Amino acid sequence: MRRGCVPRTHKCDKIDFMISAATYSDEMIKRHLALAERHVAEASLNIRRQRAVIRRLQQIGGDSTNAAELLDTFLSTYSLCVRSRDRLRSMVAE
Repeated sequence: MRRGCVPRTHKCDKIDFMISAATYSDEMIKRHLALAERHVAEASLNIRRQRAVIRRLQQIGGDSTNAAELLDTFLSTYSLCVRSRDRLRSMVAE
């Protein structure tokens, strides 16, 4: 079992919140890490798809403003997923 409190501050939609690493079993951390890895892969796929949508809209002369805003949201989400995954990876490595 891991003990201790490691405060981590993340910013999401202008709301600050604390995530602390309380008592976690190695198995629980590994399960969360597997889920985080999946989230990173899914977020990456969303980004690739959204970039393709933007290219298609630009090719046909369509308005890609909303599509670009959605891409920005996907990029922010991806960044949060990567940070979460990396935090979990460091916990497994300890």
